[in-house]
Amino acid sequence: MKLKLLAFTLILCLILSACGNVAGVSVPAQNTETAVKTAEEGAASGSAVDYPAKPDDTAGDAVTGASTATEGAITGIVYLTFDDGPCGYTDDVLAVLDKYGVKATFFLTASHPSMFRYIKDIADAGHGIGVHSYTHEYYQCYASEEAFYDECEKMNDVIEEYTGYRTNILRFPGGSSNTVSAKYVKGLMTTLSAGVEERGYTYFDWNVSSGDASSNATVNSVIANTEKGIKKNRESVVLMHDFKKNTLQALPHIIEWCLENGYELRPLTADGPTCHQKINN
Repeated sequence: MKLKLLAFTLILCLILSACGNVAGVSVPAQNTETAVKTAEEGAASGSAVDYPAKPDDTAGDAVTGASTATEGAITGIVYLTFDDGPCGYTDDVLAVLDKYGVKATFFLTASHPSMFRYIKDIADAGHGIGVHSYTHEYYQCYASEEAFYDECEKMNDVIEEYTGYRTNILRFPGGSSNTVSAKYVKGLMTTLSAGVEERGYTYFDWNVSSGDASSNATVNSVIANTEKGIKKNRESVVLMHDFKKNTLQALPHIIEWCLENGYELRPLTADGPTCHQKINN
């Protein structure tokens, strides 16, 4: 009897031991609140906290993802525009734009016929081309409504001669907000701004001025004015002039700053966003 009792006790102990081993391999559920608290405490104390990696996270994927996000993130769109060319620095401006692989827009006049050869260079490089008048002499281009359109067509004739096409974008001399036109015809800009589309044109002003045409402009002031203005807008149309040496010298810095800060540089097109100022005449 004692032997049977001893055997039964031994078997019972073996069963209980086996059950204990099975329970030992089970994984208890994670206490989420404790894990979060531990991480927060570690961050607060400055000590390193090991966060578990996601199953699909690898070093290679992380680098690729970060690179793509940086390249794809756009802070805003910048349209660099150059008025009053082609002129002495146009070819140098084109060289800078080409170096950085960015596009701009040139609003042209016929003030420097010896520089007309650059019109083809502008077009061949893929930049935008617009009419800025033929003479850029206010007393001539704003003498009347028809005088302005005559200048536009004459300048477009020149553009077509060197590019093979006519442009459909323009910028008024002095911008649509100019008041100088009132010296010659009252209300002229009101009439012109409303009528250019009927003539097949889309006009563009600017919402950022580089200030490069100022008599006291410097390389640093052109850079500062441009960057300050761009920061205020999602889409910036920047007024510059390719006959100014300060502009040429400031241009590399401006382009680098734009690219480093996530701005995309594009040429203006008739079907893109426009920029219009308040009409004052």
